[in-house]
Amino acid sequence: MIKKIKTKLRTELLNAFKNIEETGGGKEYRYFHGIHVANLTQKIIKNEKLEVDSDLLYITALFHDIGKVKAVDSKSLIDYSSKGNLEHDRISPDFIGRFIGNMVSKETLIKMSEIIQEKPTVNSSPECKVLRDADELCNFGNMQIWRMITDAALTKKSIPEAFKYWSDFGIQNLVDTSEKLFFNYTKTNAKKKLKVFVNYINNIKSEIA
Repeated sequence: MIKKIKTKLRTELLNAFKNIEETGGGKEYRYFHGIHVANLTQKIIKNEKLEVDSDLLYITALFHDIGKVKAVDSKSLIDYSSKGNLEHDRISPDFIGRFIGNMVSKETLIKMSEIIQEKPTVNSSPECKVLRDADELCNFGNMQIWRMITDAALTKKSIPEAFKYWSDFGIQNLVDTSEKLFFNYTKTNAKKKLKVFVNYINNIKSEIA
């Protein structure tokens, strides 16, 4: 059933974040992020040979950040410091249903809510681990370059200011995160993507110097 409505679900996700911006990503970034995470869940499932409901995880990943619509301010910008953003994963089946309507069953909405709200630990469900690894993997590599550029542009940072976060803690945070991922597939790819990102940072710094 879910396979037949994936296109409609992606359209509903786009509608939910239509014209909504954020400094780290720009206009409608959460739509593209949702697609990215959803696709990564499928790669993790395939490469790790996991026996989980791949369709359920795809749709859950699409809408895992739907709670961020509660963090949108009067300028259609996601406020990262707001309660809506900090607690965006605390969403009920009914809240998800506002955006999906009757395209999926009530049971599916409940499962989606449970996976999104579950905290990732070594004892978490396989579904939670897949979603969290896919979500984290998006923070490595080339997409992070785009987020850094949009943040610098929208917040009017200078070049040194744009790189300060990465020099002070950003790179180390990614290194620490890569060690906490659950699956070999995501750990391996995170390290590869991190290397590309660090090279980019160093090359820009070299040109500036």
